Amino acid sequence: MSAPQDPLILIDAWCRAHPTCVAWSRSDGLLVDVPTGRSCPLLPATIDAAELRVDTFNEDTYVAIMRSDGVALALARSGVCFAPNTAATGPLDGMPPVVCMADLSRMRAILDDATRAPEGPDRSALDAMMVALAVLDGARGAGFDVSEDERALDQLLAEIERRVGSGAEA
Repeated sequence: MSAPQDPLILIDAWCRAHPTCVAWSRSDGLLVDVPTGRSCPLLPATIDAAELRVDTFNEDTYVAIMRSDGVALALARSGVCFAPNTAATGPLDGMPPVVCMADLSRMRAILDDATRAPEGPDRSALDAMMVALAVLDGARGAGFDVSEDERALDQLLAEIERRVGSGAEA
């Protein structure tokens, strides 16, 4: 069994090998989710551990990181990954244990489509809103600035409520 690798070297190497997924500036302490262009802090002094792992589903490697504040992150082909936070939504059927910023973008797109549908939003819009909130809260906990997403979700929710109140069912 090989000795554990230095977490900073491991993170640097993984990011260099996967430049379309994640970028990290050790000097700035900024971790960038390349698919969405979003960033969160990852100061070297806050990294308690990092471990290279293999995804049993697709056999891709990823880096699991534990920060000193107790937040776990993963660097994967989908970008910076984190746990959703369902404290405000309660348990959600089908919610994966790990999500990424692209998941939030997908939920926003689903909600945007629901507000434009001629027949109005249906139950799936409420489900998408709940998932979006859990991903948003998880992203906030990971350190992403989600203020723009909060405003967008508030506007989408207001539009869904307006459409439902005018006769469409959710």
